Amino acid sequence: MDLQITALSAAVLAIVFLVLTFGVIKARTAAGISILHGDDMSLALKMRVHGNFAEFVPLALILMALAENAGGNKTALSVAAVILVISRIILPFGLKVENMTHPVRIAGNVGTHLAMLICVVLIGLTQFA
Repeated sequence: MDLQITALSAAVLAIVFLVLTFGVIKARTAAGISILHGDDMSLALKMRVHGNFAEFVPLALILMALAENAGGNKTALSVAAVILVISRIILPFGLKVENMTHPVRIAGNVGTHLAMLICVVLIGLTQFA
């Protein structure tokens, strides 16, 4: 089975990841810091945004691929994919050092987890139906 939904999602998310990566590289270069962040909180924030993406997106894509490969409902998978992509695009705008309850941060996190949960449910439905 081809994984069209997962492949398209992964491609879009790879572009987002590259943008975040280049943001960290640019901040490191400007600050002259090779490892960690020193006392540069702007760099620390960029690193955490990048790290948060790297921590959650791979598992979300694995779950999506497993659900798609198992024959999960295409509409539900597409909804999960759109939620995941939008959530991961908006989340960096809500990650603020001074405001851990920024609404965009909450929306991005909830969306990421919701997309993963949809995929888990689809896996369950295909395996135990």
